[in-house]
Amino acid sequence: MALIEKRERPAVVNSAAWSNSQTLHFGDIETNYELDKSRQVKAAADLERRYLERHDEAGEIHSKYHKMVLAVGREDGERLRSRIKDYKELFPKLELIERERIGLGWAAGNLDPEVFQDPEEIQLDRKPNPHLSFGFGKHLCLGAPHARLIVRSLLNTLAAKVGSVEVTAAVPNVEREEAYTREVGFESMTVKLTGR
Repeated sequence: MALIEKRERPAVVNSAAWSNSQTLHFGDIETNYELDKSRQVKAAADLERRYLERHDEAGEIHSKYHKMVLAVGREDGERLRSRIKDYKELFPKLELIERERIGLGWAAGNLDPEVFQDPEEIQLDRKPNPHLSFGFGKHLCLGAPHARLIVRSLLNTLAAKVGSVEVTAAVPNVEREEAYTREVGFESMTVKLTGR
């Protein structure tokens, strides 16, 4: 296998590998593929996947993400259920998740111990840092560069002027749904800043 990179190093287009929208297609969720095409695509993609797993163990030029395809409406739902039966042998890890089990937990993605070492520890110099706070790929938030600039300015100012930060009160933000309740961020938080 040969990889040809036209830039000085891999994955510099769109700033970083983890925010790049180039996806390795296996044929599992590409619903426009027939089974035979999925077999061919998977065979080729597996070559690249094995290469990356052997030669990029640190995840500097690639990241692993779960993928899914959503069916909207009864007709699409039935089509997807039928497709999964046909594809299960080729993709044994395919799983049908019904609507009662679906919830979007962006914050949980940033705390995945399979992706982040010590995920609950703040590490401003974490590399790579494929966090999902601004989305990713073609769904990357347009305001991400502006938000990064604001946070960078805030952290630089805090580092220069503040010796310690103490959380004195925190009220969790609780989402209550019919099937679940979960804490996502904070409704409010009070902190005490001590100067240098």
